[in-house]
Amino acid sequence: MRTLKIYLALLLSCSVCLVSCVKDGEMGPPGEKGVEGPQGPQGDKGPKGEDADTKQVEVYASDWFNSAFSGSGTNWRFTIPAPQITQEVLNKYIVHVYFFNLSGNYLYKLPYKGTYASTNKIIANTKVGEIEIQSTYNVGSRYRFVIIDPTK
Repeated sequence: MRTLKIYLALLLSCSVCLVSCVKDGEMGPPGEKGVEGPQGPQGDKGPKGEDADTKQVEVYASDWFNSAFSGSGTNWRFTIPAPQITQEVLNKYIVHVYFFNLSGNYLYKLPYKGTYASTNKIIANTKVGEIEIQSTYNVGSRYRFVIIDPTK
């Protein structure tokens, strides 16, 4: 019986604590920022890391080409001359095409798809000696291509 009374007393005191911890009212404003502490001591020098791979990557970047689209509606095209693109480049190298939107001063990598509500698209078809740009709109822009040799 004595044990039961102790358990009931504990249960009653826990209930009172839980009920009395209710928050009422708004949170107060944040306090002032404290004073910055002193600079701590400098740590020990870490272990020497491994030497980086010093293999060089060979990259070719073309000049910028102003767009000269022809077409109508949602079918616009123009061709960039690219004598640097050979069959070997197509087989072994990486070719990226970029466009710089003159109206918004933005640089994009192709293929490009406009914002979520836009139907604007620009793609590049890379062929031996040329890159054909196809667009769903006549955009004032400049284009360039970059060739990366992954074997170097």
